[in-house]
Amino acid sequence: MNDIYVTKSGMTKEQMFRLRLINGFNFAPIIADAIVDLSKDFFQNDNSGICNGQILYLAISDEEGPGKSILDSKHVEVILTLDAPEDMEVYEKFGLSAYRQHILLRVT
Repeated sequence: MNDIYVTKSGMTKEQMFRLRLINGFNFAPIIADAIVDLSKDFFQNDNSGICNGQILYLAISDEEGPGKSILDSKHVEVILTLDAPEDMEVYEKFGLSAYRQHILLRVT
């Protein structure tokens, strides 16, 4: 789908997504609006505080015990640092094996 005409007319990404849901998937406008709202809630993380080299991961809370299904468990957002400035120092001083261990220890 060519969206050049859409961006020139001043349509937002949100409006473009809604139109694609209606025209491309034949959703009713009320369904398209619900999907857009749900997507905004799910993907917007304004207060997450993520920096370069980090990702936001949805994990099961440590308060949950065994035996619950994943869908029934409480989830929390966790920031994982995959790439930190000190990683290169470890690599230069101790080599590749220590570098990998350093990253694994931090992530797990």
